[in-house]
Amino acid sequence: MTVEAELRGVRVRYGPVEALHGVDLAFPAGRVTLLLGRNGSGRTSALHVLAGVVRPSAGRVLWRGTEVGGLDAHRRARLGLALVPAERAVFGSLTVAENLRLAVSGPQADAVVELFPELAALLGRQAGTLSGGQQQLVAVTRALLGRPRLLLLDEPDRGLAPAVAARLHGILLDSVREGRTVVIAAQSLPRLPVADCLVHVLHRGRVVLSGEPAELGELSAMGEMGEMGETPPPIAGRSTSGGGPGALGGPPERDQAEHAHRGDHGGGEQEGR
Repeated sequence: MTVEAELRGVRVRYGPVEALHGVDLAFPAGRVTLLLGRNGSGRTSALHVLAGVVRPSAGRVLWRGTEVGGLDAHRRARLGLALVPAERAVFGSLTVAENLRLAVSGPQADAVVELFPELAALLGRQAGTLSGGQQQLVAVTRALLGRPRLLLLDEPDRGLAPAVAARLHGILLDSVREGRTVVIAAQSLPRLPVADCLVHVLHRGRVVLSGEPAELGELSAMGEMGEMGETPPPIAGRSTSGGGPGALGGPPERDQAEHAHRGDHGGGEQEGR
């Protein structure tokens, strides 16, 4: 197995609170990796450490075998890493079209409507006036247009209707087939039509399980997840904290376990989780 990125013994602190307690996480190249856990589990902190938004207080961050812990977020972005946070991931004062053109311009930007027709009527609107689900779709689309080598997504289907989320999952899998690496943080196990993805389950800043999706059900049946202090994440079409019933729902609830951060990686303000 070729590893695209890796956290070794990483600890993250927000003031007096330690969010990650020396975790080891591997992210295989050309595959989907799922970081599952409840709010406060540390799944978003792990993404932010990978992206350079948060500096670890201890441990190593490796990307393609090279230590990148000293690289700022914008430098990692230039090397092919993209982070889409769960909230406030767009430039609110720009229109949707202007947000998308930050990644590409010309026919490529216009072709995005073929992927997500829901955006067609929104291109001229200021991104800050959109609902939470609409903003998330704009942010994810912008990241996909940039064709990053390593794509980090924090609850990408949060606030999306099942049909839109399913289409997004298919596009993400197409990116993996092209050789890209995708890491998704979520509270529940998405309905991704792929069986060979890797799952890391986090609980209170520690990794309690690493394996394949099927192993979650097997451990649940044997009661082992309960012994490890974690309830297996449910399988759901969208996150259990998803948006409303429309095609693009409203803004999601915030995780209050960790502090807010802002990073220069092509998005707006970040909410640490």
